[in-house]
Amino acid sequence: MPEGGPVLLPAADRVRTVWRNGGGTTAEVIVRGDSRNPGAETGFDWRVSIATVDCDGDFSPYPGVDRWLMPLSAGGLRLVEEGELVPVGQHEVRAFPGERAVSAVGVTEATLDLNLMVRRGETTGALCAAEVAGRAELATAAGEQLVILVLSGVIDAALDTAPEGTPPGARSSRTLARHDAVFLGAGRQLTLHGVGRFAVARIATVPGDDPVAA
Repeated sequence: MPEGGPVLLPAADRVRTVWRNGGGTTAEVIVRGDSRNPGAETGFDWRVSIATVDCDGDFSPYPGVDRWLMPLSAGGLRLVEEGELVPVGQHEVRAFPGERAVSAVGVTEATLDLNLMVRRGETTGALCAAEVAGRAELATAAGEQLVILVLSGVIDAALDTAPEGTPPGARSSRTLARHDAVFLGAGRQLTLHGVGRFAVARIATVPGDDPVAA
């Protein structure tokens, strides 16, 4: 699991798995906690993934989890939430609790959807689309982590991985492919160059109660 960063999470390295309810597939971008732990209610602390929806059907329920969904395909996605039709356009964001009954409807061709899920009460999250035209600086505070994912355009990122022989502390610049992601740990900075659009998922730890002084 990457620590600190910025660390590249290549789209080409992802493996698709079947949804919990068998109704679709998902490729994990990054997960904190063990998503494959059958003894845990959710199996993760937080997760960023890309789902493929190629037919109408229900989403898997995730009790105790808050979710954000961003359609990546041009046609967007039409959802039904507890009987209400909710159209979500490309790169728009829809947030909903994991317990809510949500279905995809009117699917005529496969669509990709970016998902952020966080365990409620332990972490909070946010998902949005942003643009760079030249240079963009991103930073995380203490207790905060960030994942960016390229949506379109040509974007270079300064990463912590540098070629052999590079002076200590130096960073390499890498051109990111479509749907490549970069992870940024707490208290770090990320510089992007280029012209393009990217998604930003921010995850923050919910601070615990301060100990009571004796």
